Amino acid sequence: MTKCPRSNAAAVAGFKREDAMAAYPFQSFLMAGFECSSHRRFDGRRVDMVAATRHDEFALRDYERLSEVGISTARDGLRWYLIESSPRRYDFASVAAQLDAAQSVGIQVIWDLFHYGYPDGLAGETIPLGARIVAVCDAFDAMITSRPYRAAMSVEQALEELRACSGTQFDPVVVTAFCEEIASLPYRYGPQSASALS
Repeated sequence: MTKCPRSNAAAVAGFKREDAMAAYPFQSFLMAGFECSSHRRFDGRRVDMVAATRHDEFALRDYERLSEVGISTARDGLRWYLIESSPRRYDFASVAAQLDAAQSVGIQVIWDLFHYGYPDGLAGETIPLGARIVAVCDAFDAMITSRPYRAAMSVEQALEELRACSGTQFDPVVVTAFCEEIASLPYRYGPQSASALS
């Protein structure tokens, strides 16, 4: 790795930019950034800043403008909801224009990955089993744990709440298996009524 000489003025004058860049991870000292979040608003509408700013259409022009002012490194984003539109199926076509533009102009891109939840429209068994199990376990733990804003529920109340939300918020098969497992371990939660645990 080449180090920038500091003590000798003649050596500094002969020092090449390429030598300096070999010593640093980025092509330029300044780095540009394109706003690229992709998330859902409270009303369910998806906010996609890459599309809203039309950076996906004008990536070549955007990168050329950076190059004109001497910036050759940029932070940019991969819109994961377009890449993984269904579980474990990936399509990177949405990134092609940005990749081609960056290569054409010589921009070094530092990619951000946006994992804002599952792809649109997942429900039921299309949600990975591990995530369905964690959802039930997390909800149960939250319900039986005291919070600053409310007291803990009893195990009976928490199980009843899981059953009430079975089939809507929670996978009914997971809820049934979870309730049966809790019933086999009543000693962990103190004395419980057998009817609530079964």
